[in-house]
Amino acid sequence: MTPWYILIAFILGVIYGLFGTLPLNIVENVIEGSLLLMVFIVGFEAAKMLKKSGFLTILRAGLRLTVATIIGSAMGGFFAALILGLEPRLGLAIALGMGWYSMAGPLLMEAVDVETGVLGFLANFLREILTFLFYPYLAKKFSAKASITVAGATSMDTTLPVIIYSGGSKIATIALVHGFLTTLLAPLLIELALLLPP
Repeated sequence: MTPWYILIAFILGVIYGLFGTLPLNIVENVIEGSLLLMVFIVGFEAAKMLKKSGFLTILRAGLRLTVATIIGSAMGGFFAALILGLEPRLGLAIALGMGWYSMAGPLLMEAVDVETGVLGFLANFLREILTFLFYPYLAKKFSAKASITVAGATSMDTTLPVIIYSGGSKIATIALVHGFLTTLLAPLLIELALLLPP
């Protein structure tokens, strides 16, 4: 699936959401059914991969990707702060949300101020949206496994379907491990970034 199809589907969803309606129970049932099917497929592929590759191999791959995600996010946040005239520690803290916008926004709002919280929410929400749009291209052009890093914490939940579809089911378990580790570390890394001097 190319990014254009995903973008078109997203735009159609927004347009229909603005002008049309669907009964809430239908939406909930479709989402729940799709999620259950995806989790079943991921579980099936995870078992096959664990039998073939072993847990330690998958854990090492997930750890390497997590370290790369943290370093890349920190560098991006630091340089974005310089360009936008923010305190470097705030740029780091925002970027180290790594896609988990529902945590980063409120945490930054409480720890710093409303403006930083809104920036944290929007920047991390945008990361998720851009993963949906560009992961298929990155997976094809570069490496499906290495491109998991763009998803950050979302690689274990919301962006997992596009990762599996574009990168193949064989990397599903690595994406889950990466997403789990990134999610685990994101709040701690934000707090550590905020401890840096302004």
